[in-house]
Amino acid sequence: MKKNKAIFACIFLLFAVPLPASPEAEKTTANIDHVIIPAPTSGAADSKGTVTFRCAYWKAPTEPTKLFVKEKGKYRVCNILEMAYPQEFTAKSGEPIVLYRESTFQSGKYLPYLTIDPQGMTNFGAVILPDFNPADPDSKFIRIFDCDEKNFPYGSLRIYNWSGQKLLGEVKPVEKGGESKTLQPFELEYGEAFVSHPQKVENQMLKIKLYYLTEDGKEIIAYPATVGLFNKDARMTFFIIPDQHDEATGSNENKTPKFLFRSFRERNLRKK
Repeated sequence: MKKNKAIFACIFLLFAVPLPASPEAEKTTANIDHVIIPAPTSGAADSKGTVTFRCAYWKAPTEPTKLFVKEKGKYRVCNILEMAYPQEFTAKSGEPIVLYRESTFQSGKYLPYLTIDPQGMTNFGAVILPDFNPADPDSKFIRIFDCDEKNFPYGSLRIYNWSGQKLLGEVKPVEKGGESKTLQPFELEYGEAFVSHPQKVENQMLKIKLYYLTEDGKEIIAYPATVGLFNKDARMTFFIIPDQHDEATGSNENKTPKFLFRSFRERNLRKK
């Protein structure tokens, strides 16, 4: 059986679920305690408030469409980059968020291009997946993730399973002189996310292993990697989606699921 190949490059969907306090987080040695955040369902936030959001491409188009967001009655340019979030926008809570393009035939006229469902969140990011088609805007190709610091503190690692199937995983801190015996196995159903408690070890290295089981119980590695968990002033998110191109070309004779990976690292620029 051929080895799975994954695309990994540097780059956050879920309800506001507070992370429980972790006594291990105060220790000086790494221990990857965690919570599993369930997949969200569509729901409106308080219609009297506002939401804050940002948007990025999983993979930027060769010739991206210039997009706009309507804020306070005016159209503001929305610079959407590949796995980067240079801008934040605000919109009325309780309503879908619409991104517009300018009409080709009438200057100053703006037409809806895509719609984002906030799913009840008030501070979130959106990822436009590779198979999004504005001519047939299927919402499954726009994923959102929670950006609220109380749900994803700095110093934490987060892994989103958007792969379409159940994944199993392990996160292990790499200590000086070799790997730690501390191992945190977990299971992620489709749409769920792993969120570690904040780490207090500076420049902590983590070994991440993601895999799934075949019908006969064989373990297939989906993603093995070692990453730096930086320190208390940074947080990192991994996204996992199915390789739709692999399915479309029919090149996968063994029907072994293949995945694409991206990650996003964010530093706390507001720290004192």
